[in-house]
Order: sequence, then structure tokens, then C-alpha cells
Amino acid sequence: ALQAAYKSLLADGVMGLHYIAGDELYGTDGDGATDGSHASDLGFMRQADVFDPVLRKAMGVQ
Repeated sequence: ALQAAYKSLLADGVMGLHYIAGDELYGTDGDGATDGSHASDLGFMRQADVFDPVLRKAMGVQ
């Protein structure tokens, strides 16, 4: 649903949007979540690694 909304907003000409798929934010080994749903410290670090380049691009920082 979020990806569909993102695509719809882009089609409507909304600028400055960025989309991050959530499928692998915690990694793929199961160690990124304490219970399969809530991030562990490792999961938060992995999220930060994914968010960092997207946020830098959004802010115009390299």
C-alpha cells in the first residue's frame, strides 16, 4: 500500500519523495529483530545503514 501511494504521488508530480522498501531493513539472517518484528540493536544499525544514503541524497549531502 505504501509503495502504491508513493507511485501515485510521483505520477501526480509530487517532488522530493523517497521510498525505502522494508523487506530487508533488519537483514536476512533473523538477527536484526528480537522477536521477528521488533528491531534489536543490530536491526537498528542495519536500518541506519539503509537510511543513510537515502537521507543524504534527500538533504543534498554527500
